[in-house]
Amino acid sequence: MSEMIFIEGDENAFDFFVNLSDKHRRLVIDVLDDIADRVEREAQDNAPVGDTGELREHATERREFSRRFRVDGDLVYRTEISVPDRPKKARWVHDGTGLYGPLHRWITPRTAPFMVFQINGRHFKLTHVRGQQPQPYLRDAVDEVEATYIPIKLAELRARLELND
Repeated sequence: MSEMIFIEGDENAFDFFVNLSDKHRRLVIDVLDDIADRVEREAQDNAPVGDTGELREHATERREFSRRFRVDGDLVYRTEISVPDRPKKARWVHDGTGLYGPLHRWITPRTAPFMVFQINGRHFKLTHVRGQQPQPYLRDAVDEVEATYIPIKLAELRARLELND
């Protein structure tokens, strides 16, 4: 299964968010946006270049949701960052394939007796291959941001909220 990152809070964080003034909510949303931007930049830096560079150029997909809560009309904010559907190979690179992927099975031909590969001018006919080991560039980006950037942004947010009281 592909990595999907949700930047949102639990119920206590929601209660905290609902009780903030509009100005303070804007500060919190700005920090969440900064964190999401940083995750995207780190993932892009961590993504393998490959032959075309397409994966590095489109390393993540981001969706943002802002909705009014039904009970009291307060704003709910969430950002999702995931491995994109296109290029299709992004999920294969991130999650791995074959023995190393989610299904943990050999890759075998479906309609032919063997698969043909050409590597450095040499041809190979194989009945099965191990697959590609995962390169979890998004997961690694989230780990890096959680360890370094988020503590700094939370301290900055705390100071700004205290200043604006």
